Amino acid sequence: MRKTIVTLSALLMALTAHISHASCSLKQTACDTGCKVRYINDTFGKMGCMTQCAAERTVCSTKKGVETATEKTKKLLEN
Repeated sequence: MRKTIVTLSALLMALTAHISHASCSLKQTACDTGCKVRYINDTFGKMGCMTQCAAERTVCSTKKGVETATEKTKKLLEN
């Protein structure tokens, strides 16, 4: 039973990560745009800034996925 719950949790986490990407994607787009404006004549500065934006999106997506998976796992355990 526990193995099933862990497997379902992992599956839910993967599925919910896709759903949570929307808001994280918008944040990254805004961040990337800021980098392009801030570092208009500095290619390396722009690349570094956009790399930071991508890292922040990864953290955002991971957090949202984990939060959703945790909630769904709790509901599964309650039933």
